[in-house]
Amino acid sequence: MLQEILRHRAKALLCAGAIILLPQCNILATPAHATSAQLQTLFTDWRALATPEQRDGAPDYDAKALSHKKDGLKQMQKRLAALDHTGWTTDDDIDARLIAAEMNGLDFDLRVRRPWARDPGYFATIFAEESDVPAHEGPSADTIDLFHYDYPLSPQAAQDLAARLSGVPTLLARAHGWLAKSNAADLWKYGDRDFRRQNGAVRAAGWIAEDAHPGGAEGRNPGGRGPAGA
Repeated sequence: MLQEILRHRAKALLCAGAIILLPQCNILATPAHATSAQLQTLFTDWRALATPEQRDGAPDYDAKALSHKKDGLKQMQKRLAALDHTGWTTDDDIDARLIAAEMNGLDFDLRVRRPWARDPGYFATIFAEESDVPAHEGPSADTIDLFHYDYPLSPQAAQDLAARLSGVPTLLARAHGWLAKSNAADLWKYGDRDFRRQNGAVRAAGWIAEDAHPGGAEGRNPGGRGPAGA
């Protein structure tokens, strides 16, 4: 299973760039070969670490959360380096190298890219249409994929989606502080485009009032017809 998951992830990295701090990496696959138990455990722990921490129902990119992420990454890299390769197959070795590449990507995000502190478009998290690449095109603080739901929504699905959407205002409010020192002009220019896309998606679903702010997702409970094309 690990081999197949990482193969899908490698394709996503080739198509969308080495983006690691993304929620959309929960790829499901069928078992492909018997993976080293230690490697499988490390992989599970690693993906849990790579997922953004949550606070009050929204992803957290505060200094404390990012410091915890940096410390956790160092520990994961040490664990990977210390694994006993005895009895490993070629597939196991490939898996380990792909995990190491993902870890390097997270390290680059934390030290250099830092989209949560530079790119307002990173906080446009609602998507009405599926991307034509294996993962989402470009990074985002969270991924709320409207196309994964069947419409009209069942009561359970409506409750689930409402819970996901309820964290959006909290995330956007926090983003004001995280982006306060950003001077990446091009990212701000294209971030506006991302929020207009998001606004169009929730307006098409009838979930916000016509006079609501373009960046918002607050308003009516989800249900009914869903996004255009769903």
